[in-house]
Amino acid sequence: MFFFTCLSARDVPGDLHSTPNISNPNGYASGNLETGLPSSRKYASFRRFSLHKPPSSREINKANNLSQKIEPEQISLLIGKDWHLHYVTPLYKFSHSAIRSYSRQLSAFIAAEKQKGVPFDMGSDNIFRVNFSIILGIAEKEGDSEAVFIQIYTKQFFAIQGTTENVIWSGWLACVNCNTEYISSLPPRFTYFPLFCSNGPETMTAIVRTWFQKTFDCNFGNLSINYSNLSWLAAIWTDCKQTVDFKYLKLSWTLPLRPPLDVTYTINSEDGWELWNSIHKENDQITLEEMGQFMYVLESHFFRHFKVHLTFGELIEVSTSLGVVQKNGRIKFLSGERMTAILTLLTENAVLMMPV
Repeated sequence: MFFFTCLSARDVPGDLHSTPNISNPNGYASGNLETGLPSSRKYASFRRFSLHKPPSSREINKANNLSQKIEPEQISLLIGKDWHLHYVTPLYKFSHSAIRSYSRQLSAFIAAEKQKGVPFDMGSDNIFRVNFSIILGIAEKEGDSEAVFIQIYTKQFFAIQGTTENVIWSGWLACVNCNTEYISSLPPRFTYFPLFCSNGPETMTAIVRTWFQKTFDCNFGNLSINYSNLSWLAAIWTDCKQTVDFKYLKLSWTLPLRPPLDVTYTINSEDGWELWNSIHKENDQITLEEMGQFMYVLESHFFRHFKVHLTFGELIEVSTSLGVVQKNGRIKFLSGERMTAILTLLTENAVLMMPV
């Protein structure tokens, strides 16, 4: 059973009633869902370094659940929060052994910015404390840097002694399955964390980024998630059905009409799995062709019901009970399942988004 919400047949504009370009469907799955991937299908282009190219397949070690590799109190720091994604250029003279010093330095920097009159969303009479820590188990390859987690605590200046501090901002730097050849080509004393995730007030994110830029001679940029990577995530999460009982796969589009038309396409997990299982061949990897065919069949199925080409619009969100990811660079992990594969994808995307 497929569910379509936020759109009914009478809502479909006339100029979108065109015939889908489906050539030589090669079978069926999940009822009468046709399969087949036309050669004209194109995926979003990537900016890339010469050593970094989008993979044609992705390894998905089904036993690789981060919840089984990381201490419960540490995995809880990553799951359930809405993370804003950024890319980061290599950090100069960063050292994991100096994180206690970095905690003091960033605390002092925040206090100095407050003295300068920089506006804070969390009140002007608060004091702040920063804590850097290392999360072991996220890094995969020998060349990957161990993830660094940052928390900023606050309490009122005149708070009663013993008052609990509140975490008002969190962030972490990660490098997961990065290209070993590229890492080895970096000049001495550079540490590579392509992916930076932040949760909290944007004013504090800006201050943290500024401190990193001044301290480690690096640059940040916002990380968006294109159609191809959203499709990879849809396939990765759907493949979890054989080990995790999730209920749905939800795909959200916006179509360029006046006013814009929002479409939410909800697929029952059993139907999504039946379709995926008919396409997916290898147990330990997902191929680009399989991912593309999966999305093509779903979009073609929608067209047969509403005569709307979803490819005319933008895929803006993919969500399941395992996680949510948005085109504008937001992600929420609701489970550690396949988290390594997802962080690998985000690391690749961060590298490819950096200015060459």
